[in-house]
Amino acid sequence: MQGDVFGWGLGDPVQNAGGPGQNVAAGISGRNSPSAGWDPWTKRAASVGRIRRFWCWAWHDRAWWASVQFIIGSYIYVYGAVGEGLRAVEENDRLKPWMLTWPYMAAAVLFTGGSAILLKLSLEQHPDIIDHQAERDMDEHDGGDHSDSSQEGDPPPVTKFLGKWTVARDAGGEAGLQKMAHTESDRQELVARAYLDTPLLFRVADPGYRRRWWLDFSGSLVLLLGSAVYNISCGMECVKAVRGDLPDWGMDVNLWFVTMPNVIAGSCFVGGSWLYYAACTGTASLLIWRPYSTTWWIAALNFWGSAAYWVGAFCQKPVLQFAPHILVANWAEIFVGYFLGSLVMLVASHLMVMRIASDLAAEDATMPVPQLDVEGGAAGRD
Repeated sequence: MQGDVFGWGLGDPVQNAGGPGQNVAAGISGRNSPSAGWDPWTKRAASVGRIRRFWCWAWHDRAWWASVQFIIGSYIYVYGAVGEGLRAVEENDRLKPWMLTWPYMAAAVLFTGGSAILLKLSLEQHPDIIDHQAERDMDEHDGGDHSDSSQEGDPPPVTKFLGKWTVARDAGGEAGLQKMAHTESDRQELVARAYLDTPLLFRVADPGYRRRWWLDFSGSLVLLLGSAVYNISCGMECVKAVRGDLPDWGMDVNLWFVTMPNVIAGSCFVGGSWLYYAACTGTASLLIWRPYSTTWWIAALNFWGSAAYWVGAFCQKPVLQFAPHILVANWAEIFVGYFLGSLVMLVASHLMVMRIASDLAAEDATMPVPQLDVEGGAAGRD
């Protein structure tokens, strides 16, 4: 694969090898399954087939909530970018807060909420949390109610914290000793989960899954950091709108609490989106072209939208004068950075919802439909 610097081919499949809407197993390295892929923006395995549905109301799906927050936030950013580029808004102290300051603050909060959800979903995909690193109540080791069910011998190496024993188990395929469960209940639980979650156990032991998880988690963390830092800049603008000026703290407040947070947030958005892109495609190269992959479009558009934000944050000096009585001096940077960047992020966010909606439609299509017998009852019912 072009630019596959990580050593595994985890790109989104572009061939419909398994039927419309079918999900391929995420997490098996490219050496074993070249068609495996992962969408870090929706936390779903890459699906093959076409988009089936363009919208859904998935109240139970946290990735859907993150996507909706990004959609609403992107719309608000577009609205704010229009206000920021107009001289009439910039020079009107009563109009500016409602068309620029407060909209940017609301959008920043929405993006922070969506990024926090993505980080939480990434943490839940940690291979050690899934199975191999367990925290269970081990009251039997303290002579509790279940002390009679403990096996003979000393407890395994543990760390006690707030009444819980943390049992460290090495993942399959890694060096080290696989530690046995100490109680019969633990042994039965592990056996039951092995029967029910066999694909999951293979997935978490795969080195490619672990590398991709670190990219996913790192991207989520950097995106949340950038969103949180951007709230500082927007918050200071809100303070300025209320007070009429920035507070005097014996330093250049505009530089350290407005400009610098913008630059840091833009850099974090670019870095986090690139990490997501690498987790999605399995490559560091931005030159690959997969026009038939919705997952690739989501990752690529989010990256380029974030890059546009970064341009808007860095370029503050006017570079192109046009209609000075209508547009502000740095309208070109605002247009490229915030207006176009917000539109690109808006398209990517809508694609995220379309991915989720199509996956849910595929799941509905594969659910068995009860058949009616000749007497009008459901077939197979007692």
